[in-house]
Amino acid sequence: MVYGRSKIDGLAPEARRRFLEAEADLVQLSFDVFITETRRPILRQLAYFAQGRCGLEEVNQVRSAAGLPALQEAGSVITHADGILKRSKHQDGLALDLVPFEAETGRLLWNAPEGVWLSLGKIARKHGFVWGGDWKSHPAATLGWDCPHWEVA
Repeated sequence: MVYGRSKIDGLAPEARRRFLEAEADLVQLSFDVFITETRRPILRQLAYFAQGRCGLEEVNQVRSAAGLPALQEAGSVITHADGILKRSKHQDGLALDLVPFEAETGRLLWNAPEGVWLSLGKIARKHGFVWGGDWKSHPAATLGWDCPHWEVA
């Protein structure tokens, strides 16, 4: 089952079409998924970019302006797109984040087993998305650093 499906309304037409085609494959999986994000406003992009680059107080000021909850710890870098000079595909509605989901508990499974992520990546690629799990920061890595991310090339 796909949860958070109403978020696809924020996708650009090409991304939305591809996701709708992929949805039939997603519902065949042995686990549920949740769409955590599609189109991203500039303030949210700036807040994500600040994480891992600025101090906790500054990050939380930007997060607050973006309507995001405060972080307890500074955290690590989660995006390479500053939102201005380098835009995220999310800003243009050309990307979505899809996370394995435990519906009974409402838990997002960010640390799902590798096989779960590989199943999602296979579906993403089948439907013409670039999958963030293929973005490896180290040649020996099995999975890339952004497994939830699907984007239109």
